[in-house]
Amino acid sequence: MRYGVAVWNYMEPGLPLTELVQELAGAGFDSLALQPHFLADLDAAAWRDLGRVVERNDLTVTLHTNFPLFRAEHLRTAREQFGARLLDVTFDAAMETTSCGMFYDIATMALVLRTVAETAPGLRFGVEDFPLDAAAVDAYAEHLRPLLALDGFGMLVDLGHLNLRRHQHPYFQGGDAAAYIRSVAAPIHEVHVHDNDGMRDLHQHPGAGNADLAGAARGLREVGFDGVCTIEVAPSFHGATPAESRPALRGSLQAWRALMAG
Repeated sequence: MRYGVAVWNYMEPGLPLTELVQELAGAGFDSLALQPHFLADLDAAAWRDLGRVVERNDLTVTLHTNFPLFRAEHLRTAREQFGARLLDVTFDAAMETTSCGMFYDIATMALVLRTVAETAPGLRFGVEDFPLDAAAVDAYAEHLRPLLALDGFGMLVDLGHLNLRRHQHPYFQGGDAAAYIRSVAAPIHEVHVHDNDGMRDLHQHPGAGNADLAGAARGLREVGFDGVCTIEVAPSFHGATPAESRPALRGSLQAWRALMAG
């Protein structure tokens, strides 16, 4: 298992990426969650510098993006640069709205996900919080069942969003966090770890809100999770700056490691 951090939430003007990554590695993280469209803008020297700090600290990498921003060439470049250190690529779900309400845009997602499978054979890939359970598989079966048969397809489970669902939507209120984890209908490749008050997506440090992170960790152990746990604290979501928030990252990582250890 690897323990990562969403690097994009801590980038700021004047702070070199390699310096930030070295600081995060020093705090105990052994994986980096990066955005492929940002990596595509790096020049050759920046790529070399990033590669050196990744190698020196024995880091792995995950990519997270959305469907409109995805470019196959970005993924190819990341695969070439990071090799086996690149563990997965995940996407925010694509949605569409009709006169009947809001739905997952499964046709768009399936097209891109098949492109990922063809572009980077053997890489793990999937969508954040989709499919959440067997009912979702049945509802989107035409496009989803073929994806479930692809080698490497799975999902990312966002634990902060789990807390929002359990507080705001009756459908998810019946079970505890462990039950929610057990019910998801695809292999879990990565989890995003953050906290909130159940009402707003605050992306706080673990322990700052009321999310049942202990229950979620128990559920992950029960399903044999062996992927990447990414701390996705976003300072701007709760009125902090990256500089103010970074010192608390080590404690957040240690707290989550302890929960995962049981």
